[in-house]
Amino acid sequence: SARKVQAYLSLGRDIPEDALSNLLSEMSMAGRSAECSTWLLRMNAHIALVYRLCGLIDQGNDLVVELFEETVRAYIVRLIKTFKDDGGEGQGKVALEFSRQTLFEMIARYSSQLRDPLAVELCSEVLEICLHSDLQPTAVERDSRAQCVHKFSSCFEKDILRRIATAAVERVWANALPKDVDVSQGSNGMKPKDELLIGILGILNLPPVDNPKELLCRTTRLAKLFGIVQNNLAAKRLLEVFPNDCLLRIGSEDCVNERHELECWHAFFHALSRHNEWRHHFYGNRPLPPAESVRQAAVAASGTVAYEAQAAANVQMSAYLELLEEYNRIGQRLRVIAVDALNGALMIPGGWMRDLHSADSPDEENREQELLVVRGIGVPTLVSLLQNILDESSSHSEATQLVDLVASERLKLYEDFPKNELKAFLTRARISFTNLAQSMADQRKHGEELYKGEIFQDLG
Repeated sequence: SARKVQAYLSLGRDIPEDALSNLLSEMSMAGRSAECSTWLLRMNAHIALVYRLCGLIDQGNDLVVELFEETVRAYIVRLIKTFKDDGGEGQGKVALEFSRQTLFEMIARYSSQLRDPLAVELCSEVLEICLHSDLQPTAVERDSRAQCVHKFSSCFEKDILRRIATAAVERVWANALPKDVDVSQGSNGMKPKDELLIGILGILNLPPVDNPKELLCRTTRLAKLFGIVQNNLAAKRLLEVFPNDCLLRIGSEDCVNERHELECWHAFFHALSRHNEWRHHFYGNRPLPPAESVRQAAVAASGTVAYEAQAAANVQMSAYLELLEEYNRIGQRLRVIAVDALNGALMIPGGWMRDLHSADSPDEENREQELLVVRGIGVPTLVSLLQNILDESSSHSEATQLVDLVASERLKLYEDFPKNELKAFLTRARISFTNLAQSMADQRKHGEELYKGEIFQDLG
């Protein structure tokens, strides 16, 4: 085999096409063997590149091009394997001959001689290794992905660089995302896998790549998947690290639906935060009333309780009433803020998690299904929280108006309720109507008709 190669090489740049094809075939066959040494793979790749520089490869037939790519690819694959075996750190075998940055540059330069699909495939594998290496919890250095992209940017145009970065993200997602997302399998708390899924998206925002559209689309897709398994902590973290300034680099007519999704998520988590603030105050900050004996002493008739004891009881009751007034004042303010936030999310222009424009794409069916599931979780959650605040704060009139909100044909929130959730909502709504009627009965004046007023006119 070595003699054949020598014989073909002796023909120089005047080598006939069939002889060139035979030479490349011999070298590509050597590259298929796992026993082939790295130096021989490198030499074969350089021989093939010399013929490429002489213009003989591009002038050849499809077989010549394929054999050329197979020969060069074999050496690139060996470099990638060595880098991968070293854990992406460049501290083992590969460090004996190359530094990590030199390795990235070599892979980029060799790959740039191949056709775009193959170059993207090979370079995205390297970038995938860097992503895993940088984002593992025990990583000491976290700059290999930036170094990799920087070296790639010297050999590829931005379009190819973007394809490499997108393919690397897709490779990670293919292994990290579940094949089928099960809505019944809740996932609370951040896991290392969630950190990885979120962290890799930063590669799309690095200056050499700068792909804000892909970043936005990937972010909203991941947010939906987190929402489906009700992992609000991971979804909120995803939104926190999303660089909002990248939206300025997207045309106003582009990614309209994805922009709307992002707005819906921000409104959702803002509403949840405001509700939690109210809930923490309502259930956690209510002042404890004085003991019954103190209350009795404060209202006791003069002379029935010692003067000193009654004075002390009055001081305690006065302090309690001041605390209670402050508690109610803060509670009312937080209630208004929370109710406005929840209503704002439910009545967001265009509808919560509803597309503003129809889009035709192969993934549209899956996307529509994901949005449907997210709405089936998010809308009942927002309505339930709003219903809870209004009921607990005895805002019975506002609570009954929730029925109109859910039944609105403009918002169509009723479409987003699973059957069991809608039944639970209507049950609580019935209680709200009962509480409202009771409240009106308690407030009526002597002799006033009980069921008289604007709310009962339609019952005629």
